[in-house]
Amino acid sequence: MPAKRLPRLERASVDTHQRERLARWLQEWQLARDLAPDHTRMAEGQVTAEPAEWNPSLTADVPVETGHVRLLYPRNRATWSVPVYIALLGEAGPDSFLAAPFGRFAEPATPSELLTQRSVPPLRVLCLWNARTISRRRADQSWLTAELSPEEIADAITVHESGRGGAPRPSLAQRVGPPLMHPDDPRHVYLRRERLRFDCACREEGVAYPLPDATDLPLAAENREPYDNKHTESPDESDDRPTG
Repeated sequence: MPAKRLPRLERASVDTHQRERLARWLQEWQLARDLAPDHTRMAEGQVTAEPAEWNPSLTADVPVETGHVRLLYPRNRATWSVPVYIALLGEAGPDSFLAAPFGRFAEPATPSELLTQRSVPPLRVLCLWNARTISRRRADQSWLTAELSPEEIADAITVHESGRGGAPRPSLAQRVGPPLMHPDDPRHVYLRRERLRFDCACREEGVAYPLPDATDLPLAAENREPYDNKHTESPDESDDRPTG
């Protein structure tokens, strides 16, 4: 019998605009790494501060609603190092909301991160891949900082749904990040760390932010060189590989 041939993998193209966006994001990522706190001190127990107690009097008495942009109360290390702003995109139940965090960088990292077209630095990019249900109680522990328009909510929901297999609107193509294809892309590390950070930020109890797992800690032999051009090549210029 003739040998079966594997189906040919489709190659995705990356346009110049997205290449330039990725290059800018990588510059921000490298700078963030250079300025990051020393995980070794954390691992050796030198960082021992306890999480702060929640005090309702510290935030304005404004009931949370869909469309609110809120700054979570910094009660643990997940929210001490980088402020966590969230967008409430809709009610997920009688006492919960679908919430997405805003990103740390000025450029969207993946197709599930959306430029909001706001000029305020902490609210420039919305990370829809990291959206999840949070309790009303946790959402209450925050300050109201802005409100989304109905159009902004609709755009965010569209990108969120497209990351789950939906069809994004072509009008949003220039406001999202480049595709994630290479297995050595540092965005894999970024996604893992941001997911862990938001997991901890959404907890209801005032528990300390846990240390990153072993895969997140810098290794002694870790290559600290910037992500160079050989990793940003178009799939049209490289060997066939999955594009997911």
